[in-house]
Amino acid sequence: IIKRSLIKGKKETEARILASLVDITELKRVEQQLRTSEQQFRTLAESSTVGVSIVQEDKVKYVNEQFANIMEYTVEEINTWTSKDVFRHVHPDDLHLVKDQLMRKQSGITEGVITRYPMRLFTKNGDMKWIYIFSKTIE
Repeated sequence: IIKRSLIKGKKETEARILASLVDITELKRVEQQLRTSEQQFRTLAESSTVGVSIVQEDKVKYVNEQFANIMEYTVEEINTWTSKDVFRHVHPDDLHLVKDQLMRKQSGITEGVITRYPMRLFTKNGDMKWIYIFSKTIE
C-alpha cells in the first residue's frame, strides 16, 4: 500500500510528496499458496468417483460432477441450494439424523458427531437411492 500526500513547499511552484510503503510480499505469497491449494482440491474433487460437497453457513458452496450425477441435477442447480433444499431430498426417516449431524458439524460440536453413516435420498426424478455419507468438519 502506498500513500502519498502533496505537501506544498515555501513557494507555490515547489511541491513535495510524502509516501508511505507497506511490504505485502508475505500476503502475496499466502494468496498464491491459497490459489494453488484450491486448484489442487478442484482437480482432486473433479476427478473423483465419489460425490463431494461443501456446505457452509447453511448454503451449498461446492459440489462436484459426481455428486450432481448421483442427485440427477446439474452442478449449477445444486450450487444454488441452501441446507433446506438439501433436506427436501432426504428420506423422512433419515432427516433428523442428517439435520442433527449437519448442525453439530457446522457448529463445531464434537460430541455425538458421526462421520460415516448410510442414508436415503430422493433424486430430481423422485427415485430413492441409498448413499453412504463420509463427512468431516473443515475449518
